[in-house]
Amino acid sequence: MRQILIPANTVYKSFGADPPITDQQERALTLWYELYTGSPPWAGDEVKPLGLPSAIAKEFAQVVSSEMAVTFDGGPRADYLSEQVERNLPGLQARLPLGIALGGLAIKPYVSGGRIFLDATGATGFTPLRFDDGGICVSGVFRSQPVKVDRAYYVRLEYHDLTENVYTIKNKAFRSDEHGLCGTEVTLYTVPNWAHIQPEVEIQNVERPLFGYFTAGSSPDFSGLGASVYAGETVELIRQADEQWERFLYEFQSAERKIIATAEAVSGPIPGGGPNPLERDRLYVAMPYDSDEFFKEFSPALRSTGFYEGLQAILRRIEFNVGLAYGDLSDPSTVEKTATEVLSAKTRKYNTVRAMEKSLAAALENAVYGMDVYATLYGLAPRGEYTLYVDFEDSILTDADAQRERDRQDVRDGFMQKWEYRVKWYHEDEETAKAMCPPTADTGPGFGF
Repeated sequence: MRQILIPANTVYKSFGADPPITDQQERALTLWYELYTGSPPWAGDEVKPLGLPSAIAKEFAQVVSSEMAVTFDGGPRADYLSEQVERNLPGLQARLPLGIALGGLAIKPYVSGGRIFLDATGATGFTPLRFDDGGICVSGVFRSQPVKVDRAYYVRLEYHDLTENVYTIKNKAFRSDEHGLCGTEVTLYTVPNWAHIQPEVEIQNVERPLFGYFTAGSSPDFSGLGASVYAGETVELIRQADEQWERFLYEFQSAERKIIATAEAVSGPIPGGGPNPLERDRLYVAMPYDSDEFFKEFSPALRSTGFYEGLQAILRRIEFNVGLAYGDLSDPSTVEKTATEVLSAKTRKYNTVRAMEKSLAAALENAVYGMDVYATLYGLAPRGEYTLYVDFEDSILTDADAQRERDRQDVRDGFMQKWEYRVKWYHEDEETAKAMCPPTADTGPGFGF
């Protein structure tokens, strides 16, 4: 089995903590990662994966991230945090599909060059160690990317733990290979960029972990660790879809029109000399046996429709299992549903996405709390309060254009204030929106554009 997780024995020897991941869970995580990277166990010369796991994770990530709006209220501290988050959001959104595929994503802030960055790490680089009674991850180990110094590779493990308002961070370095496997422990000074890092730090009066942990889905076998969106029986359906796709393609390959001719006609000499043009023509093949027939056509009827319909049936079952709407993976033209069934499919997707949004918002709130703590410790911004808002639209169930037009009409009819419209649709704070909509004698529907 490929080793993609931080070895449990290394975590225990280095930090005295025992990761709550069983062998069964580790095998499942490895399988999910192989599926996501396009190298499932059944892939080979004949079966080429369709890339469904990656497509599923990216579809959910696109919906979640495209509907997310992160805003702050407050003074200079809020402005500073807003600037840091806005700069890091694209990177977080790019890593979200991996978290959805592997079931979890740790969002950890760190300071570099007077600015705060967010590192989003999946199960390949983060091991949860402990959860509180509310299911929040309060302890874990992060693994850095391998760093090459001269001809050797090194990785750093960063241990985080919150116990009774005392936050402990420990750092250890190890020899490695290009894949990040942990070997012999070395000093942090071995890597010049790590020489300034303290081996152990304690921070007092910390109320939350200085990182957030997003979980994509739940499973009785994974508890608070989070499970892949395509966990369980869906893996078998993905295998069936890959194999059915191979059959579909082979139907075209095996039914390719051919002209079977005698060997002399295909490769024999032609009058006047020179190469035989039929020898390199894919339409012509030489008869593997003696025959008096000069040419014989091979052109069987295609049975592609049946194979295609079978593939679509499997894709629709995958959509149902993972919580996608019909037509997200399958061919929409093959889905004949009533209006009630369409709404039911959209509702299923909405509920799945909504659960991910809530988990992502909670993880981001903890990560921003960590940013706030670091901003104080490093003196990066004036002290002060902040209020974080993480909002998501409901475009899966609603037509955004139609809803926007209804709100415009409410403004015209006086049921909605102009500044309320700008807050909702332009994601401005109340003060900015009101400044853009000063009172005038004009009775028209102006929006301060």
